[in-house]
Amino acid sequence: MLPIVGLFVSFLMETAVASQVFSEDVGKVTVLQNSCSVMPHRVWKRFEASPKPLKEYSPESIKFLMTWVHSTHGVESRLEDMMLKWDEQSICFDRPTTLPLKKVAHGGSFSSDSTKFSYLEVPEYWIAPKEDDLDTWKNVKIEECSTTNDVSYRCPESAVKDVCSQKDLEKCSERIEMDSSEDFWTFVRRLGSSHIVATKARRGSIIRNGNVFDIKPVDIPERIFKVTLTSTDMMSIGSKLLKN
Repeated sequence: MLPIVGLFVSFLMETAVASQVFSEDVGKVTVLQNSCSVMPHRVWKRFEASPKPLKEYSPESIKFLMTWVHSTHGVESRLEDMMLKWDEQSICFDRPTTLPLKKVAHGGSFSSDSTKFSYLEVPEYWIAPKEDDLDTWKNVKIEECSTTNDVSYRCPESAVKDVCSQKDLEKCSERIEMDSSEDFWTFVRRLGSSHIVATKARRGSIIRNGNVFDIKPVDIPERIFKVTLTSTDMMSIGSKLLKN
């Protein structure tokens, strides 16, 4: 077997349906979890005399409050994310927690006679509090979040969903099935900067720097795998051409 330069295969886990789930790091998510804290009298006395929106207090009082929140709770919350609760003499604020953001794709599986292939159309975006513990991963509704660069997101706590887990993807996914009876059948999906490949072909070709005269044959490592190519290379498998 010839070496595969620029080809990396990743298996992250075996799921309950006995096929792989692949992931790709795509950025960071700051989840804003709302917390409330009773303020000591020395802080509260600056506000209790005249209940009104926080932004209407003097800059000195606001600075004092934000310094107290930061020193007591380690949080630098924005003023617009704070709210006073007069009946409880407390301050509520958004506590930001920054976590890795991942795109996830289900690898799928072939039928016993290889004439059918199926995979789960799973929720795409996940946060990973502990990257090596899939039980902690949670689906995030990225459309409920804000971003300026498609890499760093700010999400309300409500955007993080507990109804879907990596262990039980069937509950929140649609199963897609297709015919795979052709001898060199190949199916390709994008996952971030990588490709998820399902194929019956046993060999493919790497095309170096887009040069059709610089082709290296390669053995296919598995029937279902993730491949990450260099920015200048392409890969041919069956009738499919993979490129960035």
